[in-house]
Amino acid sequence: MKRRAGAAILIALAFAGGTLAGCSSTEGETCDGGPSPATADEAIRGLIAAAQTQDPGQACKFATNSVTDEQMVDALAGLSKQLDQLNVDAHSALIREGEQGGSLIPAEVYGPTGPETPIELDVLSIRDEGYRVFFP
Repeated sequence: MKRRAGAAILIALAFAGGTLAGCSSTEGETCDGGPSPATADEAIRGLIAAAQTQDPGQACKFATNSVTDEQMVDALAGLSKQLDQLNVDAHSALIREGEQGGSLIPAEVYGPTGPETPIELDVLSIRDEGYRVFFP
């Protein structure tokens, strides 16, 4: 899993410093005031479910960035298309987490049938209070 390490490090540093706006808070809560998902797997599966229903409010519970509802719907539509190509949903997704580097965990989402090209996502560990997917 080769990643754009430089960009990922900058993203993680900016997020840790609180400079990224949005669905995240510095207290481990999501934009709806609820707690962050307890695991990276839960955050990814939640985002997948939100993409399938095209629900930007639901996506906000699992994503780090704040964008308009229209922008989130567009991003969710793109993710939904990728999920359809893999024939995967929140329950059937095979998720492979890479090695955590700082607060960043690279992850790959595969379909139930195997080795097609995965969807690559980055998950952020929020000060040991939960996880969120760097999305969109």
